Amino acid sequence: MSWQILTFASVLFSSLAIVLQKVLLREKKRDPILSAIIFLFLCGIFLGAYTIIRGVGPLPISGRILPNLLTMPLIYAVGQYCIFRAISQIDVSLFTILFTTRALWTVIASTIFLHEYFTLERIIGMALILFGITFVMKKDVRMKIEKGWFYALVAGAAFGFGVVNDAYLLQFYQVSTYLTFSFFATGFVLFIINIQRMRNIGKTLNEKSIGPFVLLGLLNALQAITFFEAYHVGHNVGQISILNQMQTILAVVISIIFLRETRRWGEKLFGALISMIGVILAK
Repeated sequence: MSWQILTFASVLFSSLAIVLQKVLLREKKRDPILSAIIFLFLCGIFLGAYTIIRGVGPLPISGRILPNLLTMPLIYAVGQYCIFRAISQIDVSLFTILFTTRALWTVIASTIFLHEYFTLERIIGMALILFGITFVMKKDVRMKIEKGWFYALVAGAAFGFGVVNDAYLLQFYQVSTYLTFSFFATGFVLFIINIQRMRNIGKTLNEKSIGPFVLLGLLNALQAITFFEAYHVGHNVGQISILNQMQTILAVVISIIFLRETRRWGEKLFGALISMIGVILAK
């Protein structure tokens, strides 16, 4: 299978997954935090199966990387907490656009911690991301500031810093082994912090929702698998990363069609397109 097909499959899986998240979280009785915990462990199980098939890599733990390793699940616990909170409160299309801010934080963090250059291209990309978000939100801000916007922006910041931390740790780990560990570790952190919520898990995970939850975990695992398989086949991470940004547009389109998020749909599509171009330039 070509890397182009694998990359498009990754984009499609990612876009379908975020729409399914919204469908699951529309149920008011369904706890977003418990949903995040269930999701993380299911992703870990599917990625674990893939890792066993591909071959389990070593999991070194040394003083040099221990601070980064301990920080990783904490960062992503905050990120996943905010993602599920945000999606339960605002439109998927708006969340997708706001979440592109993760590229801003990735640029800032990589400049500080990885000593990468702060280029003109990156500055233009960051400006386009901010313009796309401002264009979509300018009318809503005048009326009411939603808590879901805050969660989406914090999620973007968490994942932006998380990606830079991952870039350092992946010098020492095989990708699929690291991803499996990451999902389980993040799920465990959220589980420990929210252990008292587990008494209400029956309202979140039941006969009606177990199928969609399994599908959600599978879609996210497939998204990660197809992305890294595309790189394994094509060995061109730059092109793959650029094509992978199509998920910003596709998620907005799917949410407009299937979730009926039609309010100001033209502005959302334009804002998503501008933000997507910004992310590509900022990388």
